[in-house]
Amino acid sequence: MSVGRNIHISGHEFCFKPAPHLRKDQDWHTAYIEIIDRFMTELRNEVEAIELPAYPLLSAFSCEDLRFEMGSYWEGALYFICKILGESTPRAGLRAIEFAQVNEWYSLEEFLFLEIWNSHGQLKWLKAHLVREEKQDLLGYEEDLRTVANRLADEDLIWLAHFVEQHKDEGTKFPNPYFGGTNPLHLGLILEGSEER
Repeated sequence: MSVGRNIHISGHEFCFKPAPHLRKDQDWHTAYIEIIDRFMTELRNEVEAIELPAYPLLSAFSCEDLRFEMGSYWEGALYFICKILGESTPRAGLRAIEFAQVNEWYSLEEFLFLEIWNSHGQLKWLKAHLVREEKQDLLGYEEDLRTVANRLADEDLIWLAHFVEQHKDEGTKFPNPYFGGTNPLHLGLILEGSEER
């Protein structure tokens, strides 16, 4: 979805606001709680044009620190999956969303999630992080990912090996959930900070 362009879903109008989405006084790990709670409240109150955060990479030139913008954006995806969609874990939630995509049947919340966090096919970066996190105990240090995936015939690891081979060069060019360490954006703190919600 293009930044600034309006879309209509289930009788609601939404527009995508370009980054930066963070204010200087905000903790970037939990900033999206306020952003998501605001647009979900506006959805219930039938506000005319509801502002959604656009993928920060589209307006990176206007961000002071793209790493924090991207980290915050992906933390928001985890919060949305677990707190708005009510899934037990981010990976389980992503599976449910993928199932909805395959069957072409979405709740309004799932549709919004995809419009925000997969507007340009970027959800695969989070999926790669979550697959690696879930399968970490299967990944040895001596074998490469493709070898482990083929040896175990694990569909998720085969997908991950393909993803890494396809995006390795691109992954070093901008902050993302997968490349740059086992958790390069330090994701997951938003869920700890929102347990009481």
